[in-house]
Amino acid sequence: MSTDEQIGYQLLRLWLPLETDLQAFLSACAEAVAWLDGERIKSAQGLLQLSEQLRGSGAATGSPLSAVLIWEQDALQVHWEGQSNPSVLLKAESYRVEKEQLERLREYLSARFEVIDSETLRWQNQQMAAHYRQTKEDMEAELNDLQKALDSRQLELAKSIMAAETDSLTNALNRRAFDDYAPKAYYHAKRQRQEEISLLLIDLDFFKEINDEHGHHQGDEYLRHVVNVMESVVRSGVDRVYRIGGDEFAILFHAGAQAACSKAMKLLEQLDWAVSIGIASLDRVEGDNSFVEFYELADNALYEAKNSGRGRVAVAGCQKRSEQGCQHPCMLLQEPSD
Repeated sequence: MSTDEQIGYQLLRLWLPLETDLQAFLSACAEAVAWLDGERIKSAQGLLQLSEQLRGSGAATGSPLSAVLIWEQDALQVHWEGQSNPSVLLKAESYRVEKEQLERLREYLSARFEVIDSETLRWQNQQMAAHYRQTKEDMEAELNDLQKALDSRQLELAKSIMAAETDSLTNALNRRAFDDYAPKAYYHAKRQRQEEISLLLIDLDFFKEINDEHGHHQGDEYLRHVVNVMESVVRSGVDRVYRIGGDEFAILFHAGAQAACSKAMKLLEQLDWAVSIGIASLDRVEGDNSFVEFYELADNALYEAKNSGRGRVAVAGCQKRSEQGCQHPCMLLQEPSD
């Protein structure tokens, strides 16, 4: 028989969900070895190894594993799903295997396994179905465990991020959170064009005197009070309150200058006119400013508010009281000449 004729000559394929199926397949393999002039004793070790390999792949455990007995490249081999290398039971070295021999062997094996009683088939199907169900349950349990582990890890990560971005004294967001979020929000608003955003920089007036006269404990309580007032003024989940220094705060307010000024005046009133506030709003500034430049506008407005007597609000870009969004009581950066 030529090499071309010998390649891929399938002799038998069996499902091996049951122990009886595995034993029947191994028996058929032994008969094939003898049929093709092989010696049973020499093949015994190969069959034992094949049994262990098939069991390792799920044979006789209800798994829907099929094995194929094939004559390929002058050798009797067994192939199955998940194998790394086929199991070789017989190698033709000093003799020739004819096509007629293989045909008769295939007919014999086909006839032997052609009729399988209905009870055996039913039992095979039950075992394979049970294996599928168990595999599905195991996978779902594993996925559930993985999801729980992922949820737990994400919660830990969220807590770590929150801890890293939260001021431990006041529970406001800290400078790190401000530096991370504020520029992104600013540039996003610029890209959207119609979206408004304002930055309020707030400095506590005479905070040093509070610490000197009443002690740091009272000063800490005052800082917490200030944050509580700020958070009561802004919209939860929309605007953000930051403590960016010892007695310096920032509010990123998603609104224009007029609304920001109104909020600032409300904040000033609730804090007994003891803070100075500088505001920069995207709808009040001109030019293609970077976030650093936008921040400097708010900082300059804050300086103007403090330099003009403290306890007041200044808005960057407001030069005339008649301008919309710049009416009294917000103060101007530059008083009108008239």
